[in-house]
Amino acid sequence: MSNETEFLGAKNGWSELTALDLDNDKKVTGAEMKGLKVVATSADGTQTIQDASEVFGEADFIDLSSYNATNELMENGNTLLGTFNVNIDGQEVGTGYNTLDKVDWLDANYDFSDADNGFNRFSYGNTEAYTMPIDYTSQYKEYLQTYSDLEEKLEEAWNSVRLNREDMVVTNTTATDEASSASQTASTANAKARKAKTATASSARAKAETEAKAKADTVKAEKKADSKQQAKTESKKADAAKKEDKADNKQQKVKAAEAAAAKKANVKATDITTAMSDYTDEEIEAKISQLESKIEELEQQRSDVESKAQALEKEEDKTPAIQARLMQYSALKSEYNEKIKELQKEILALEAQSTQN
Repeated sequence: MSNETEFLGAKNGWSELTALDLDNDKKVTGAEMKGLKVVATSADGTQTIQDASEVFGEADFIDLSSYNATNELMENGNTLLGTFNVNIDGQEVGTGYNTLDKVDWLDANYDFSDADNGFNRFSYGNTEAYTMPIDYTSQYKEYLQTYSDLEEKLEEAWNSVRLNREDMVVTNTTATDEASSASQTASTANAKARKAKTATASSARAKAETEAKAKADTVKAEKKADSKQQAKTESKKADAAKKEDKADNKQQKVKAAEAAAAKKANVKATDITTAMSDYTDEEIEAKISQLESKIEELEQQRSDVESKAQALEKEEDKTPAIQARLMQYSALKSEYNEKIKELQKEILALEAQSTQN
């Protein structure tokens, strides 16, 4: 670009953009921007001049109805007149900005071919005048004189190589036709290249969308499988806990029956000890042996309960069911201890009776 006046909106702001809306549908589409040159800035800051059709597709548009006037001074010294929405493939993807830029800011951010000439330079944000009064009459006379001198020099040059004006016109026409043909060929090649680039971009985008969908489906399937496996594991744990509770209940009933029997036996312990006074030493020894076997059985049961309790204590997540079983095991252990003590007392009584005999 030669100067700031070549920016869209440099002279008349937002109205120049809205003027591109040929069908008055409040949208400036990619087709309506065809032939318009735009400054494209890449992520690394590199700026290139491109045709708008290389940036905006047929389904892309600028939403004129979304314009929001702001008139705010920005940090870089320019004025933000307003904002508008930019839509790609029918979806809002970004924000456009309508600004008034100062000359010094434009010079710092863009390369203008006439930056050092000091003419045709202006900015609404900078009131410096760059135009100077010109004496057009004197310049016209100077031009006519220069042209006349050039005509004579050209005639002399052509005659020196045995050419005339008619020959040069034919030569220029031929050269112009050849240049036009070359330009058309280059234009066709550029169009094919843009088409290929668009097709490649579309293919890449379709591939990326397919891969993203496949990845999302995989993640979804994995989550579903994990959820199913977790539910299965929880179900197994619940069944195991149920079975264990059932076994514990059964064991508790057995223990309750044994406790009742032991209690009944304790009630009669005095009578048994009294009755043993008439027994022989051999009968007393047999009774002691029987009681010792019962103590061994109770100690084994107590050991089993302690092992189960120790296994549950190692669980990191002590659920209410586990806590309940630990309490049951503690109660059973205390019960076994009491029974063992009672049997031991009975054995001592029998041994004392044996001594008296």
